[in-house]
Order: sequence, then C-alpha cells, then structure tokens
Amino acid sequence: MKLRLGTLKRLLREAYIEKPMSELEKTIAAMGPDDVAVDDYVDTETGEIYLEKGQKARTSSMHPQYVKDHQEKRKAQQAAWAEEDARDAKEDEEWEASQHAERASAEAAWTAALSEYAGNWTDFEKEMGGEDVDLQSAAMDAAGGFFHYYPQWKQWAAKLDMKKEDIQSAVADFVYEAMLTGRVPA
Repeated sequence: MKLRLGTLKRLLREAYIEKPMSELEKTIAAMGPDDVAVDDYVDTETGEIYLEKGQKARTSSMHPQYVKDHQEKRKAQQAAWAEEDARDAKEDEEWEASQHAERASAEAAWTAALSEYAGNWTDFEKEMGGEDVDLQSAAMDAAGGFFHYYPQWKQWAAKLDMKKEDIQSAVADFVYEAMLTGRVPA
C-alpha cells in the first residue's frame, strides 16, 4: 500500500494537535472540565503531551479544574489523616486508661495481700514465748513463704514493674514491723 506524503502528513496531523505552549494553555483552559479530548494536545517545542486523547480536560495541568480537583483531594486526604489521628489518640487514651486501671487493681490486690500476710505475724513474739529470736532473720524467712501463699505475685510484679526481690523485701519489711509492733503497718 502506497501513501503519498501529503496523505501521511494529514493522517499524522489528525492524531494530535500541535501548538505552542501559550496556545495550548488557552485551548485546554477553554474546554469544559468533563470534555473528552479527541486528539492528543502536544507542545510544538518540547513534544510533551499536555492532554491525551480520550482523557477529560480536567486531567491536564493546564486546565483550571485540575488545581481545584487537587486541592479538594488534598483537603479530603488531610481530613482523613486528622480523623485517623483523632482515632489513634482516642485508642491510645483508652489503652492508657485500661493500663492504669489494671495497675491500680494489681496494686490494690498486692497491698491487701501484703497486709493480710503481715497480719499473720502480729503475735509472733507471744508465740515464741520470750525466746531470743533475731526478728530480722525471721522476717526474711517468713517473706519467702509469701510466694507460696500468693502465686499471683508474678502478675502483680508484672503490672507494678517489680522484681521478686522487691516483693520479698517489701514483705520482709511489713512482717518485721508486724512482729515488732504487733500490728500491721499502714
């Protein structure tokens, strides 16, 4: 099939509209935002396509609606981010409140167990019948039994950021005070 040069040029011209940048801006801006391009709109100097065939005019950066669409998209994105930030902040707040409640519950249970256990040692001197006993050593020995009577000490320790040694020391102090004074420390 032979084509004449004139026919080939005409076919190529039909495939795109080539104009200088200033004319392209005016032509594309004059189109309705939802008008569909029937040809490619190409800059004569650079060969860059500013509106492709089959695309709506609003998709070209030269159309005024392009900027408006991007601004609306940006606002929607920022609103979504703000909503997500608010949701995350609320979840963080709820999580912190639950952690605080769990810690307060663990602290109350730990304190009650400590007082109850120390209360078992208030009459230690009477039971010993005046024997000479090192109360500090006896309190340390008694503190070791706490772990047997209260196996939930591990949960309390985890919630209260305590180690076994911390619990044993606190129990020994409370038991020692109960042995000395005959009452549970406040």
